[in-house]
Amino acid sequence: MLTYFPTPYPGELFYSVLCRYYMSSGIREHNIVKRQLFGSKSGIKMATLYPNAAIHAVLSQLPKGVYDGRDMIVHHTPFAYYTRMYSINEREALLDDLLQGRGKTPTHLWKTFPRGDYALRYCPLCVEEDARIYGEPYYHVEHQIPLSGVCVRHKCRLKQIVVANPRLTLNNCFYPLGAMETDREPDMDILPAELQVSELVREYWMLPASVSPPTHNNLYQELLNRDYMEIARQTGIIVDKSKLYAALCDYHGTAMIERVFGSSISTSMANRLKVWEQLLPDRYILIQAMLGLSTKTVFDPEPVRDNLREKMERMAVQGRFCTPQQG
Repeated sequence: MLTYFPTPYPGELFYSVLCRYYMSSGIREHNIVKRQLFGSKSGIKMATLYPNAAIHAVLSQLPKGVYDGRDMIVHHTPFAYYTRMYSINEREALLDDLLQGRGKTPTHLWKTFPRGDYALRYCPLCVEEDARIYGEPYYHVEHQIPLSGVCVRHKCRLKQIVVANPRLTLNNCFYPLGAMETDREPDMDILPAELQVSELVREYWMLPASVSPPTHNNLYQELLNRDYMEIARQTGIIVDKSKLYAALCDYHGTAMIERVFGSSISTSMANRLKVWEQLLPDRYILIQAMLGLSTKTVFDPEPVRDNLREKMERMAVQGRFCTPQQG
């Protein structure tokens, strides 16, 4: 039984809470503290972006009812972001698995997680503000989602802690933000598109658990409405993949689009986007930001207007073709 476990701060990353337990324990041997926290599962990876059995291992050692496991997963990990494109039933099944300590990272997620030197991130102004309000800074969940590069609250570029071999090191050791050397100079030189994407990432994470994509696809339909379309001989009206890719590069920068979409948008990728089969939200968000579409519209159970269909219906009623001016 753990004698003390910190209460999470608002939006605090679960790993950050573990780091504060480590500091309060007075023990500096990381393996000893991991055995305290995780018991027989002391070898578990504790700093993964998608939650795992670490939460169940910790909460099972606390008095019943002290902490709500569901709340810990939904509000203190990026779980809600990474499962946003799942159906409600699928999301609940994944959540139940995690609450029972048997959750595994979905294959499509661990394949797309950043590699190499990607470490935990922070906002210099949040560090200052958190220290003033709570007496110590902490890692925020929304800052860790890779697609987001800006602190939405302060409109400040996120910075990254410096640790060697972070993917391995963070899972084996505790690095409380308050004990790290951080760059306190804020970088406010951000582009509107960067802030827009970070705002959408935050919205996707904070949406209620009941929100999932509807059966129709307003995002795809809006692409067609904005003339990102072409006529395919066998499949009819589809998204013009080359035009869309070029527009995304113009809006977000080629480096960002290549990182998220690859070197082009394939027919298979476009088809999967159309039916919500791309389960990582990143590609939807970049398209949504470029279109200036609200998150409410994307997830709205009511479909947006189909401009082409309405035009064809008007032509049918008139019994003749419209001129461009009439259409």
